[in-house]
Amino acid sequence: MQEDSGFKWSISAFCSHLEKEGVDVRLMWAKIYDVIIKSVLAIDEQTKLELHKSSIQRTNCFELFGYDILLDANLK
Repeated sequence: MQEDSGFKWSISAFCSHLEKEGVDVRLMWAKIYDVIIKSVLAIDEQTKLELHKSSIQRTNCFELFGYDILLDANLK
């Protein structure tokens, strides 16, 4: 299966394509990680409050979040 054809590319094929176009892929991913980290930190206190209000005493609780990241022509 070719990874860089059609409408759904693999992440590795996408990153290879961007590198060939001269994009600093490491910087792009650093900016994406920064958005994700800041969004999780922004809900930290509210999440703790909601868990406390529900009286759930879990020490191994986790949530799974999905992110859709949109990039403009300038990768912003």
